[in-house]
Amino acid sequence: MSDVLITRLDHEGEAADFLALFTEYTRSLGTAGTPSDVPIPENLVEAIQKRNDVVVFLAYEEKQPAGFAVTVEGFSTFRAMPSLNIHDLGVSSRFRGHGVGKTLLNAVRDEAEKRGCCKLTLEVYENNTRAFSLYQSMGFSTLSGNDDTEQTLFMASPL
Repeated sequence: MSDVLITRLDHEGEAADFLALFTEYTRSLGTAGTPSDVPIPENLVEAIQKRNDVVVFLAYEEKQPAGFAVTVEGFSTFRAMPSLNIHDLGVSSRFRGHGVGKTLLNAVRDEAEKRGCCKLTLEVYENNTRAFSLYQSMGFSTLSGNDDTEQTLFMASPL
């Protein structure tokens, strides 16, 4: 079973572990077997540390960095309560199938409950069937209306 810690990335080892996992994660975002060349900002750790609304989770298997989740606290105006968005979740290819993703999601859920959040949110590419299946098994749904019949769509507008 994985050990998960919540971190501000203040310790050099934790920051290095996060950056190694995040680098592997970004390289896996490519399509058709072509690795992504998404640049990682040089100041990523420092930028995270400056934000009070960002919470980072690091999972370790046998003391090796195995996965991470980056979450951002938001606010639900409909519930007048905080919410927690899982912005990125990645598991090292060496540890996939070991339950690391499930352990991370449980740790995120526990933290959201401690913070009094009304919900967890995330986005996933529709062709990422492995992640989609995991999220569904953990209670996530594309239905979100008051009567659970409306499908939630994620939209973006580049700036």
